Amino acid sequence: MEENLKSHCLNNKTCKHHLDMKKSNSAWNSLEQFHKSISERSTQEIDGLTPFLEISKFAKELELNIPTNPAIYYRFTTNMHYNWLKKASKLFKIVSTIPNYEIRIRRMFNTEDIFDSLAALYEIEMALKFKIQGFEVSFIEEKSTAKTPDMEVKLANRVFNLEVTTVNNPEEIQEKMKFYLLLSAIMFKHKVGMAGNLIHIPTQLQGELIQEIEEKASE
Repeated sequence: MEENLKSHCLNNKTCKHHLDMKKSNSAWNSLEQFHKSISERSTQEIDGLTPFLEISKFAKELELNIPTNPAIYYRFTTNMHYNWLKKASKLFKIVSTIPNYEIRIRRMFNTEDIFDSLAALYEIEMALKFKIQGFEVSFIEEKSTAKTPDMEVKLANRVFNLEVTTVNNPEEIQEKMKFYLLLSAIMFKHKVGMAGNLIHIPTQLQGELIQEIEEKASE
């Protein structure tokens, strides 16, 4: 009976959404307990705990996952980045005042595409720079059918539409970087070591190989 209900729920988009949200919240709750335990065992006051709890609350309200992008993932899952968490907590509060910020935040946290996650981060950073300098900023809604600027910036009676671009590495280097970052995520997730030379592995082969490495690492 329970399996049938679960199967029915998984076939229903609304139920699947709730299951995904429950899984995401559980992951954030586990990290909260991790950072609280560090604070409880420490002989000194941990000033990064409160900022992390604020970010966790913010993430759960927006249904954000713990980022899979290793460059961001490590900052939440270790106790080595509390200074960054303090700054991030303040900046997320500012970001939340910028119209249409939700899509960018979700791209940064929820996408499994490492480069798209970083692209969203760069857009957020640029918007913050203008916002902190006193400009009126709003993200422009993304449309799948048309190319649009990333943000609109107003100062007095002048309006500027801005597109944030990055200089991408050649495709082969991007593939190496992506594979390395995925390996790093597995290393930290399962607490295993990694050594050797990084070679070029075509994108179409990476998924199956990463899955095999993760299975071995989890044993």
